Amino acid sequence: PVMDGFETATLVHRRKRSRSTPIVFLTAHGDDQALILRGYKAGAVDYLQKPIVPEILRSKVAIFLELHEKTELLRRQAASLASLNAELEAFSGSVSHDLKAPLRAMRSWTQIVLEETSGKTLDEEAQAKLQRVLDAGDRMDGLIGSLLNYAKIARADITIERLDLTSLVRDAVEPL
Repeated sequence: PVMDGFETATLVHRRKRSRSTPIVFLTAHGDDQALILRGYKAGAVDYLQKPIVPEILRSKVAIFLELHEKTELLRRQAASLASLNAELEAFSGSVSHDLKAPLRAMRSWTQIVLEETSGKTLDEEAQAKLQRVLDAGDRMDGLIGSLLNYAKIARADITIERLDLTSLVRDAVEPL
């Protein structure tokens, strides 16, 4: 009884639990712009003038309830996506390790065979084939490394800033 609606709205929004509670002011003060602005600053999301039309009030409340439900759904989906993203990152690390281990073994054994038999028991064609196996292993190792780098970049925060391209080009082409 000792507080007006503005003080009540301010108090409601100070509390963590009710911070996002939408407040609709019901007023008999008409179109007093100063009071309306004060209400919005206190946390109002809408104003209704008395006399109240029940259908309009129910409609506004239904809209705010729907917005709340959709916000909660988005919050849950964001949490779920964050969890799935963490699982995906762990999976990609595990897969890259699982791919690199047999690849290293294949490349190492191929290299040993090439070194031990070079010019002895393997003809040039067989050596060329083993060299292609090594080259393919190098390419595959590069692809796995690129995938891991992409995953790191995809997780990084991106900062967008303006650049002075004129000075950048001038610095690049001016002699040292």
